[in-house]
Amino acid sequence: MERIINALYKAYGLQITKVKNIEYGLWEESFEVWTLTEKFFAKRFWKKDRIETRHDEMLRGLLLSQELRANGFPVPELIFTKNKMPLAHIDGETYEVTEWVEGNTFHPGELPKEGAYSMGCLLGKFHSFFQVDKQYKYLELPSPLAAIQKCKKLLCQYEHFSGKFADNAKQVLSEQIEILELLPRDFLQGMITMSRVGLTFNSFWVEQIIFNDKFEVNALIDWTDGAGRIGCWAGDIDTALHISAFDKDAIVQFCRGYQNFNYLTKEEWESVFNLTCYKHLCDTWIFDSWVKKYNRRMEHWENITIKWSIQVPIRFYQWREIKELVLQFAN
Repeated sequence: MERIINALYKAYGLQITKVKNIEYGLWEESFEVWTLTEKFFAKRFWKKDRIETRHDEMLRGLLLSQELRANGFPVPELIFTKNKMPLAHIDGETYEVTEWVEGNTFHPGELPKEGAYSMGCLLGKFHSFFQVDKQYKYLELPSPLAAIQKCKKLLCQYEHFSGKFADNAKQVLSEQIEILELLPRDFLQGMITMSRVGLTFNSFWVEQIIFNDKFEVNALIDWTDGAGRIGCWAGDIDTALHISAFDKDAIVQFCRGYQNFNYLTKEEWESVFNLTCYKHLCDTWIFDSWVKKYNRRMEHWENITIKWSIQVPIRFYQWREIKELVLQFAN
């Protein structure tokens, strides 16, 4: 703890008297820190290659957060360094400090549907805040045959692994293969993949948000993982639904909240569900990442990704129902 106390004093002039580690974040270490009079939230980014490749993007996201905060968006105040910089680089380490925001946090699969509605409202507000021309992009989806080959190849790599995560991976990959093998070769024909292009948050999910006791949003707290990147709104929505591990009811409530602040057409919503209910059936990156084991907090990462993955086959079977429920309020 002495290292972070010295770093925050050098960079920010903060005289830290107490430090508490927070179990949050896959790419950084998080801390609750106190001076004699105030409490702050501090991060130390541990994955150096992400800093090197994404530094400018991280700065852009942090500055964007403060622009939105000035316009009433629920964002913590960023504490700038003594040199007026958004991030501090001290003794080979990179730090970020913000004001402390009280509230509740949730892991994937834990948030009540009322909170999912609040999240949808927030992302809708974010997308609608920036006026953009109506530009569209057509998203590519893998064919069932290509997905089968990919899933089978990875399943073979798991033959020699055991344990909770490996057993879940083998079960889910087997279910994905079983479903994909039942699909016709022309399954993608006529599938809508049109998405509006605009400013995205890029990694909007439940662990980025602090809620109050009524499951309303107190703050969106992580702006260093691609916020402000130009991309597809459908992909931004799908990320929120998938890695928050939302079930059917939560998905519907999220989409209802989003639609209240940023209207999408039926075709755009169909594109979202083609991602959420089909594309993830073809994905193997979660299980491939586990084999490579590049995350710092592997146990935490395993627990949350299990919650992501088990929803994939379930959502495929609920595809039609989810779409019909959401399209009722997309008229």
